[in-house]
Amino acid sequence: MSKEIADRIGMELETELIFQGLDYDGIGEPHPFTYTITLSKVLEYISQESHFSSWEHYRTFDHVSEAYCSVCEEGYLYTLEEYKKKESESQRERLERVASSFARKHKVGMGSLEFIRAIHEEIERVECQREQWNNPEVRMEEYAACRFSGAGTDTYFDDLNYVNGQHDSNISELYAILDWLGECCPLLMAQYHEMKLGEQK
Repeated sequence: MSKEIADRIGMELETELIFQGLDYDGIGEPHPFTYTITLSKVLEYISQESHFSSWEHYRTFDHVSEAYCSVCEEGYLYTLEEYKKKESESQRERLERVASSFARKHKVGMGSLEFIRAIHEEIERVECQREQWNNPEVRMEEYAACRFSGAGTDTYFDDLNYVNGQHDSNISELYAILDWLGECCPLLMAQYHEMKLGEQK
């Protein structure tokens, strides 16, 4: 029967699908989780748990997705293509929010030459902070302070890794904004690079 349904909805039994749901652990806000599962396993779970007496109900992938989520877990079942498209859209919306916030903070128009310049300047500033944080003299002072306070080496390395992680995350996000802007406004990015070349002459 599983093979018949797979043929009906135009998919292979070993097609990998992505399930996304919310984990309600009772601590704070629910957080999303995902896992990969094959269509064969999905149909197996439905057949074990479903009260439907007829498989004629399942004529599209949406029918299968709804059935799986109703009998197994609350959430949504995606094809790989659907999931990638959804994640790409979520990433685009997130970068738009971050870029808008950055533009307001630096008082520049989003999607302007001044905006791009401000991002590059911010990248340089954060990289300078990271370099200063990892300066051997600064590291020796931080290490001595931890030992003197009795905090120990674990605290020293926790702080070191945390701050470096924050710097790396900030820089990666700024480059992600530039990549996104390059896809949306290639002519603007070309204009910025041309302007920079002119300044170097």
